[in-house]
Amino acid sequence: MRSKKGALELSINTIIVIVIGVTVLSLGLIFINNLFKDMGGTAEGAFENANAALDKITGDADEYLLLAPNSITIEHGKNKGVYALITNIDSDETLTGLSAVLSVPDEDKDDIVCRFFTNKKTQIPVRDIEPGDKEKIGVLIETEKNKLGPKICTITVSGIPSDSESNILINVEK
Repeated sequence: MRSKKGALELSINTIIVIVIGVTVLSLGLIFINNLFKDMGGTAEGAFENANAALDKITGDADEYLLLAPNSITIEHGKNKGVYALITNIDSDETLTGLSAVLSVPDEDKDDIVCRFFTNKKTQIPVRDIEPGDKEKIGVLIETEKNKLGPKICTITVSGIPSDSESNILINVEK
């Protein structure tokens, strides 16, 4: 007669391995879930801080077009963003038919690219702005890896009475 002890030991070992595997998998999934929750909170906090700083800077804007910040330093090969704030400082007329255009001087065209966050293009229409209201537009600045030094990106907003052009001063460093 054959012994069935070996078959029983194999099934107990298999059950133990499966239980340990499920436990490790569960703990790993819980850890990864918590990690992503923490990263999401950090990103949201950073955006809230940036918006609070922008609101503090631009709380009582007295210009139609304001850049925040208007001067940045970027590590070569990296990207950075700035905000253009269009404010209707007129007390009784709505600004309509606005458009914003980004441009780079010919000597900097191979070194940097300036685009709007919303559509990744260099021109966008801007919504109508009621008296006292503001429109915040994100600008993404991308740099090439081998081009260092000062660069300029110009934003032009058509349809506002004055201050329709402003420069973003960019210093590309290693």
